[in-house]
Order: sequence, then C-alpha cells, then structure tokens
Amino acid sequence: MLDAASMTGRVDTSRRACQRSVPASLVCGLWALSLACPGDAPVGGDSSSTRGSGTDEGSSATSASASSTTDVSADSSGSGSSSGGPLAPPTLDAIEPALGDTLGGVAVTVHGTGLSQLVAVTIGDVPCTALDQVAQTHALCIAPALPAGVHDVVVTTPQGSATLPLGYEAWTPASLAGARVLQADAGVTLARAAAPAPLWRTLAATAPWHPRDGAGLLALDDRLLLLGGWDSGVVRQWGGQVTTNEVWASDDGGQTWDLLLAHDAAPPSTGPGARWSARHTAGWLTAEIEGQRYAYVIGGDIYDAAADVWRSVDGQTWTRIADGAPWGARVLHMVASFDDALWLMGGQTDVSDPATALADVWRSDDGGETWQQQPDAPWPARAMVYGPVEHDGLLWIAGGGTYAYDSADRAYFSDVWSFDGNSWNEELADGAAPWAGRQYHNLFAWQGELWIGSGWLADAANHNDVWHSSDGVTWTRALGTAFAPGHADGVAVTAAGPIHASGNAFDTAVHRLETATAAPVTAWAEQGDGGATLLPPDQDARPLWLAQAFADQPGLWFDGTDARLLRPARDPQPQGRSVFWVGRSPRERTAPPSINAPQTLVGDSSPASRAQVGYDNDALAMVVTDASGSWRGGEVTSPSLRLAEATRLVGFTHALDGTVQAFVDGVASGPAAARAYDARFMGWDTLGAGYGGDARAQLVLGAVVIVPAVLDDDTRAKLLQWSRKWGVSP
Repeated sequence: MLDAASMTGRVDTSRRACQRSVPASLVCGLWALSLACPGDAPVGGDSSSTRGSGTDEGSSATSASASSTTDVSADSSGSGSSSGGPLAPPTLDAIEPALGDTLGGVAVTVHGTGLSQLVAVTIGDVPCTALDQVAQTHALCIAPALPAGVHDVVVTTPQGSATLPLGYEAWTPASLAGARVLQADAGVTLARAAAPAPLWRTLAATAPWHPRDGAGLLALDDRLLLLGGWDSGVVRQWGGQVTTNEVWASDDGGQTWDLLLAHDAAPPSTGPGARWSARHTAGWLTAEIEGQRYAYVIGGDIYDAAADVWRSVDGQTWTRIADGAPWGARVLHMVASFDDALWLMGGQTDVSDPATALADVWRSDDGGETWQQQPDAPWPARAMVYGPVEHDGLLWIAGGGTYAYDSADRAYFSDVWSFDGNSWNEELADGAAPWAGRQYHNLFAWQGELWIGSGWLADAANHNDVWHSSDGVTWTRALGTAFAPGHADGVAVTAAGPIHASGNAFDTAVHRLETATAAPVTAWAEQGDGGATLLPPDQDARPLWLAQAFADQPGLWFDGTDARLLRPARDPQPQGRSVFWVGRSPRERTAPPSINAPQTLVGDSSPASRAQVGYDNDALAMVVTDASGSWRGGEVTSPSLRLAEATRLVGFTHALDGTVQAFVDGVASGPAAARAYDARFMGWDTLGAGYGGDARAQLVLGAVVIVPAVLDDDTRAKLLQWSRKWGVSP
C-alpha cells in the first residue's frame, strides 16, 4: 500500500499541514481505505462546481517558466527582510502542475521569489484555498474550480503582486467527444450522510508466508503470530505435507513478517526444539494465566487428531503441558478463554460423519494441564466456530455447523447463544439472524460489539460479508470488506484494531479493521455529452463513497463482493475505445487466474457480446469475445503490476485495426497485441463487474474515463496531468 514516503515527496508529513487540509496527496500517508485526518472536513460529492465549455485537444499551456509581470505599485515599506532591509516584490516563475481538473481540488505549488508573507494566489481571478507558505521560493495551495481553458496565475504579498500569464489550464476529459467520465467528487448520490463506518485497511498486500487456510492468527501482547495452516495445492510447500507447523511473527502490527520456526515434519515433543506437530483448524488461543500471557495450541486436526495442549510466551519456544487430554481426539473443535479458565467444546470425532458432532463442554482452571467436563450445551451439536468469544461479560457462540465431505450433507447454523459460565441462553433461534448459516467463519469482539464474518455457506461457496451487533440480537452488515471471500481465516484483535490474514482465499494480504467516513452510493452520474446515471442493481450491491479515499480526495470503494453499478443502456464504442481509471486495488492475487478477467472494472453483461477490462492476477487485462460471441477472442494482459503500492492511472486502448495497448501512468505497458475489433462486442454497461465466486472487482476508484476512440499521445499526456489530483505521479 501507499505510504507517505512513496508520495510526491514535495512536503513533509506534519500534522500541521494535514490539519490545514494541504493536499494529502503530499501529506498524511495514503492507504486503500484512508482515514480522515483529525479536524478535516469530508470532501463532498457535489457536482455543482463551475464547469466550462470544452477546449481543443492540443497540448496544455505548460509554459511554467514563462516570464512574469510584476506590479510594483504596492508599498514595500514597513516590512524588513531577514537581513534587516525591505522585502522585494514577488516574482512568479512557474506553477506545478500546470494543468488540473475543472472541478478544482488540485494540489499546486507556485514557484518564484519574494513569496514571504504571501497573501493570496489566484487562478483566473478565483482565489486558491488552503494556502500554505513553505519557503521564500514556493508555496502550496488548492486550485479552485474553474471553467475549462487557460488562465493567468497571480500571487500577492504586501510588497506587490506577480502574474504568470496563461500559466494554468483547467481541463476535463469530459470535453472529449463521446466521453463518459465518472468522478468521485461529482455526480455521486449517497443513501445517507457520510458518517464514520467500519472499513478494512490493507496493511500488507503480499505477506511472505505461503498461502494457507486454517492457520491460527493470535495477538500475543505486541506480537502477531501466524501458526500452522493447510494447502492441498499442487505445490506442496512443506516437504510434501499438506499441513505445517511453521510459526511466523509480526512485531509491527501485521505490515512485515519474519519466520520464527520453519516447518518440521517430526518435531520432538519434549526438550530443546519441542513443538506441536503440523496441523490446521486446531484450537488456537491466547490467554492470561497467573499474570503471564500465553499463545496456546489445543488439539489437532484430521491429519493428526491429537489431544494435546501446547503453550508459548513468545511463539518461538513451546512447552507441551498436557497430552491425552480427557476430551479425547477430535477435530474442528472450539476453544475460548473466559471466566479465568480455558474452555473446549464441540467438534467431531469423525470428520467424514456429521453424526459424530459433539455438544460437550470442558473447562480447565490450571492453564490447560487438567480438564473437567461440564454439562453438555443445549445448542445442536456443532463445530467450526472460530472462535467462541467473550463480550459484555458473557461467552458467545454464533453459527457453526457439522462437517461432511459433501457440502450438501452438512448443517449450517445461524443461531446465537450466550453463556455465563453455568448456563446457556439462546439469543437468536436458528435461522433468525440476518446473516446466513455458516461454518469456518470468524467470531470476535471489538469496540463493544460482536462481529461475525466470512465462512463457507450452504451455497457451497466462500463469502466475505461482515456483520456486527451490540446485543447478539440486532445485527448490521458492515459494507466495504477488503479481503477476498474465504473460510478458515485468521482474525486477531489488537489494540489498533482486528487483524485479518490468511484463509481459504489463498492470498497473503493482511488487513486491519478501522473506521473511515463513508456512505453507501445510490447513483453515479457520468460527466460528458449524453451522460447517463449508473445505479446499483440492488441494495447490497452498492459501492461505498469514502470521504478521503485518496487523502483529501473522495473515492468509490468496490469491496470485492457484488458491489457494482449498471448503466441504463449498453454503450457501444464503434470507433475504437479507450478505458482508463484512476485508483488502486488493495488486494493482490497469488492464486491462478480464472478463464475470465477475474477483477473486471468495466464490463458488458450481455452473454452474447462481452468485453471486459480490469485486472487479472495482478496485471491489467482486457478480455473480448469474437464475432460469434465466443471467448476465443482471448485475453490481453500487461506485465505484472504491483497494484496495491500506489494510486495509478491505468487502462487500455483498442483500435479498429485490432491493436490493443495497455498503459500505466501514461507509459505503454508491454508490447501491443492484436485482437480483432468488432463493434458488436465492444460495449459496456457495468462498472465494478465480476464474474463468478471471488472474482469480483476490488477497487478504490477516483475516476473512470471511457472514450469511444483511441486517445492520442497529447491527450493521454493531459489525462495523466489531470489524474494528479488523486495522487498519481507524472
């Protein structure tokens, strides 16, 4: 993800600058789900800014070094320079960038001399905002909304004023013939006022550990631990085994990871190097015992149904404190820390037979050395809740199910139970929760609420929906999930927020749950000739508008579920096409791509005439059909692109002669390819599309530009300058 050091680097990241709303493309490090700087007002989605008529498509007025004119009529007395003499009138040498969006909000730097005590910077007679004096030779400000065209730039100090004639061009790609332009700071209609909302920030797009599910993610004081895991893929990462006993650690909250313990196929059970055997979906747990906090591994899995208990104070040195525990060998069991005790409950004795599911409850008051059986729970026998969690002085279980090799033979629960240490209370009957019954999901507590998310559902698919509740009865769905659909994920609650990593999505991204100013989107209107209004197909398919997705600029967050917007009519491009967008994808994929572009940004939903442009396995991708409607038209991709590292201007052009070219930040990416252009199959009607399973687009967008022609070099150069508003580097 993007940090302050990878930005333009023109100013420091001081809190003073952030609070003064100096463009946060220069300050306040950016992330895919950026949070507001304290005291900043959210950027609205108002489209009422002044917009002028189009200009020609030639090069912009970039003569930043044009000579300046200086008004010397102002009185220069009364203010001394640092050497004691009078200050000289200002001169103005350049403004950078010299081109910006007609809607304003562009971070600009004026360069010159004598800029001390700067009073104003005006562009086209309209004052800039958030003026920030940096030095005698340059200052920062926000360019205002201006009519399209080339405008004079004027700086004023008590000693006089200086003018840079025709120094700044206000431009919008909506002026291009037939263009469809969508900007997150214009034409966006919100379902309600933007307010703080829970959202996931991507901490690491690609962690160094091998993808796995069923791993334990634990917060042990200030250290995160990733324990064990499973991968039955073709590449057996662990010496041919499908499970591992690796231990990875992060001491910076999940951003970077180090391997503490490498895989050991036959570790000793006592003495130096003692460690639990390879496993996944074990009882992963942290608990405080007599003032010492431990990481626990309790019980095994289907490959090693051990009845053992291990613990460690640091994740590196492990001690087995029980073997052959009285609860016996089982799999998919549930463990918790509650009421100054360790608890184990449920699971199955035979993974292939759901009839062997259990509802027994065991308690240990000595840190796991000995266990006492408690009365069976009244809930239906179950497994696969990760994990029972303490909230509001009670222990909670929600959902879960029974396991069978055939998904259709399993049970999927959506009930909610609480436990006070002696008796259980059914808070919601099975089927009463708004979230669907699930197994292998995550249950955790944060900020005074219960949270449930991800899991394997009765539709035999992974999901990534997240819900929260203060009482276990009334649940609200949290929009804007950053991680891919999965199950057997890892979640650990830290002081900075819950951390999500690993899981059956088989990527290695790491995310943290935080809050950002956001609201669901009900419509997004195109700018440009004949623009239409895009609408979500239903209430759950709405993207989120983020007030500061690009620091001080808003963006639309397509969360990787079914969030998309539909055009009221298909929009073909018979003269060729250019599709460019400004944004970032916070998720990188390490799994093999599907046959279609799995993360499609702009798509055509017609089954007989599809064209898709988006991402495929961390590269730009265009997939088109041929004249018969077959996918034999094939896929064109750019070289591998680190999508999550920066905000970028990326896209494709496709000419009538069949030439396809990808572009990244204004530069051609990879060689041109040839794919026949048939106007019948070159339309679009969907934004944020995706086809199948976890193949949904997961993007934060500042703008999308779709033009029914191939943009020439000069226009693409202007488009790159225009995109700097969102933090794209030239």
